[in-house]
Amino acid sequence: MNYLPSKIYLPSLFFILLILFGCKKEKAASSQAMAPKGPMSFVADGFIVKPTSVSNKIVSSGRLAANEQVNIQPEVNGKITQIFFTEGKAVNKGATLVKLDDADLLAQINKVQTQRQLSVNTEERQKKLLDINGISKQEYDLTTTQIRSFDADLAILRTQLEKTEIKAPFSGVIGLRNISIGAVVTSGTILTVLQQLNPLKLEFSVPEKYANDLKTGQKIKCAFPGMKDTLIGTIYVINPIIDAATGTIMAKAKIDNSGNKLSPGQFANVEILLNSKPQAILIPSQSVIPGTRFKQVATYKNGVVQMKEVVTGERNESEVEILQGLEFGDTVLTTGIMQARDQGKVQLKQIINAASANTNN
Repeated sequence: MNYLPSKIYLPSLFFILLILFGCKKEKAASSQAMAPKGPMSFVADGFIVKPTSVSNKIVSSGRLAANEQVNIQPEVNGKITQIFFTEGKAVNKGATLVKLDDADLLAQINKVQTQRQLSVNTEERQKKLLDINGISKQEYDLTTTQIRSFDADLAILRTQLEKTEIKAPFSGVIGLRNISIGAVVTSGTILTVLQQLNPLKLEFSVPEKYANDLKTGQKIKCAFPGMKDTLIGTIYVINPIIDAATGTIMAKAKIDNSGNKLSPGQFANVEILLNSKPQAILIPSQSVIPGTRFKQVATYKNGVVQMKEVVTGERNESEVEILQGLEFGDTVLTTGIMQARDQGKVQLKQIINAASANTNN
């Protein structure tokens, strides 16, 4: 009687365990049947790569400068007796701008001329005496040497006299005058400034990586604040030295200013036109996936994602140039980029152009 309960309990426990095991197995089988098989697909928009004509350009800024500019200064000290120019007006090359007092120089010239004439008269008399051996050759030579000395003194005085007339070294426009009649000036006094305003120079700089792209004779586009028209300039000189502090290279271009609409010091936005590529590849900027070592683009082919490593070139506000990694006809994903995995499934919602891709994103 004591062993009857044990015989009844053991089979019951075995039966319960069997039921529990069967339930777990059925549940596991059910869960396994519900699990997805393979990578899940996602929906994205695509962009078909087509050949595009691209004109690369460098955008920079610069300032205008006069083609020629010089401070008008006297070479000798003196008092101003006359001023012949009007501020802000054009003058021709060689025109007299300012006259200095020359009374003392004229007096010195007159004195030397008189002394020279006396020596010339003496030389004529001595020449006759020398012919008959009335004087020595040494006395005659002394007189002729004195005449040449007077000639040298006259040349110096006449050169100084010329310097009392300050003339325009080239044709241009006179600036503001800093002197008045009666002022005593020295060689360091700036009387005014003369500028040649047509053509004008445009000075600008570009990053050193474009040093080999700049050429003399190259055309540039110039836009100026307050002007609707875009002007064309021509590069005429490129500095062969790169600025180590800024990493830029300086260049200068000539700008036509025949209408006198521009002024030195004026700011300009500059576009330097580089080589044109009629068969370039441009894709929306958001399609490029940056990485630590390289950049990638997700492409579509037969419902599968293919990740391609690319090399990029120039870019603008919405597109980037692909130099290597893509071919014409490739379909590039423009949306769902974060979900893209190599060999993952993808469904194309629509094929759009680059403009629409950047408008929608």
